Amino acid sequence: MKEKMMKYLNTVVLLLAVLVSSVWGLNRATVRQANVFNIGEELIYKVKWSFIRVGTLRLVNEGLQEIDGKEYFKLKIYIDSAKNIPFVTIHDVYESYVDSNAVPRLFYAYEGKGDHTIKTTYDFRFDQKSVHVIVENIYSDRIEPVTDNWVPVEEVHRDVLALLFFARLKAGEPEEYVSIPTFVLEGQDHCYFDEMGVLKEIKHDGTKIPAYYLKGKVKFIGIAGVKDDFEGWFSTDAQRVPIKAKMKAFFGSVTIQLEEHKNWLAEK
Repeated sequence: MKEKMMKYLNTVVLLLAVLVSSVWGLNRATVRQANVFNIGEELIYKVKWSFIRVGTLRLVNEGLQEIDGKEYFKLKIYIDSAKNIPFVTIHDVYESYVDSNAVPRLFYAYEGKGDHTIKTTYDFRFDQKSVHVIVENIYSDRIEPVTDNWVPVEEVHRDVLALLFFARLKAGEPEEYVSIPTFVLEGQDHCYFDEMGVLKEIKHDGTKIPAYYLKGKVKFIGIAGVKDDFEGWFSTDAQRVPIKAKMKAFFGSVTIQLEEHKNWLAEK
């Protein structure tokens, strides 16, 4: 009787082990299925401060481009302030070329400044442990060089746009803390993800849906003056589309909400 009971218990333990390992494998596979680089994806967001619309963001994946014999995704974000906001005029474009791990190869920033545009270029050469930084003032009739130097780096850094796609890659992973070296105009700094992979309900198009929640902090001034703590909600499909975000900008706390989209495959 004792031997039969032991055999029974062993069988139960074995079945539980198989079940747990299967569930673990399923969860791991789900995380690995994240595919955030959907060519042709276009996401448009409204930016609100309290109940006032202060701007629009447009995020675009323009496809693959070859650089030095390797293909990179060409990503762009267009940032435009609303016309009715006094003393604030933003019409900026950020462009990043990244691999499938959101590691950048090139980054360009075009920031409108009245009669000219400030163009910033980061040429990431991680194999040489350096980044070539070029800053130029572009006028209608001339280009004025501002900065042209090589900055040493000891590890892989991400620019502010590559950072967004890295967040999409990590959104479904149940990790408690990730530190991301980030390259910004002020120099080398970090972004921190403090909470990831938690499912929370969010309203999208009038319907409550589950979303991956990500909470973090930036230690620098980012795109459009973004700083300090932030929260983000991402779709639970492989595309990990950012649906909503809350963060601090130079004029206060703002909410960013997905308004229109093209090529969100999960919605077909």
